[in-house]
Amino acid sequence: MSQSIFRSWRSQIGYFCVEMSDSIGSRKAIHTNHERHTDEDYAVTAHQELIDSVISILQANARDHGLPSISASFSVDNFLVWSGAIGLASIEASQPAKVTNLYRAGSVSKAITSIIAVRLVDRGILNLDRPINQYLGNYPNGDEITSRMLGSHTAGIRHYQYSFGNWPPNEFFMNKQFDTVEESLRIFKHDDLLFAPGTGFSYSSYGYSLLSFVMERASGRSFSQLLREEIVEPLQLTDTRLDVASLDNSDQAQYYDVKDKKWRPTRIINLSSKWAGGGVVSTPTDLVKIGLSIQDERYISPEAQNILVTPTYKDHDAGALAGYSFGWITNSKMNLLTEDKHVTTYSHAGSSVGADSNLLVIPAFGVVVAVQINRSPRLGSTSAELLSDDIGRLILAKLT
Repeated sequence: MSQSIFRSWRSQIGYFCVEMSDSIGSRKAIHTNHERHTDEDYAVTAHQELIDSVISILQANARDHGLPSISASFSVDNFLVWSGAIGLASIEASQPAKVTNLYRAGSVSKAITSIIAVRLVDRGILNLDRPINQYLGNYPNGDEITSRMLGSHTAGIRHYQYSFGNWPPNEFFMNKQFDTVEESLRIFKHDDLLFAPGTGFSYSSYGYSLLSFVMERASGRSFSQLLREEIVEPLQLTDTRLDVASLDNSDQAQYYDVKDKKWRPTRIINLSSKWAGGGVVSTPTDLVKIGLSIQDERYISPEAQNILVTPTYKDHDAGALAGYSFGWITNSKMNLLTEDKHVTTYSHAGSSVGADSNLLVIPAFGVVVAVQINRSPRLGSTSAELLSDDIGRLILAKLT
């Protein structure tokens, strides 16, 4: 118990130090009427009234919450209906957001990584229940940890923490380049586990870093290759890749911290420490295609889909993540249809520095909703997850 309290205290110090540093310096007001900038694609005229309602929701939220831009996309009956972007991709340049602007997907990256993993399972390349040392050789505690544990956050691998002697002090804001996944494991490789593997639940982006290394060793391909060959190419995606600092990132929206409708650019970070768990950049259009893929038996088997959406750990210790499966959270939501009728959803939210993302699948209706915002999440403000639910509720109201 004392170790848990210490970790929580240490993490809070890290966040407090970063908040203090971010409060220094001026903020500038966001341009008025920025939410009127709208770009759209894939508009299906049969759903024009629905599209107009979604645009109104996005414009109102951009205005009321001072969001620089919101990019969104949705499907109906398993077909992509609309993608659109509201607001400014760059406030400084008054550059309107485009459907093709990339945003940090944050932990939605975990949902993507999990699909790659079950694709490898389908072909017999990866066994989720073998100890990872059958692939890695001598990783610490690797004779007790399995890939299924890593993907379901039950392996005992820690999450971000305060790092004494480093700036910024919290690992969430790390700006260090790691050239390989294996190199990034040094951050946590020799740290104690939080609990015996398989006996608890603790959300961990680093667990996904280790999972991606197991996938690399099992397949003989780098994680970047796996993303391209197992996701991007078969799903014909155009705007999904790893956030690599050395690449030309002009296609990405600019990232901001916003408070009281005043903005400032975020600090510079490097996501090579957590590509599999939080380092993918994408667009809502591509994310909707990824969401649709998990119900496509031509792409993954029914057995693979069950792995993705069957909760692994239902104990109360998981809290809001009690429905966590393997890279996806399975929920039975009451607020999308009527007060007394539940609807099953598969989803994952993602927070990153300067970005907020969410991917929501409502399988019974062939509805997938993806929302991305180029602003760091803030308590008391709207989020990509709340907006996804709002859009999903609007769609279901039209369909039922």
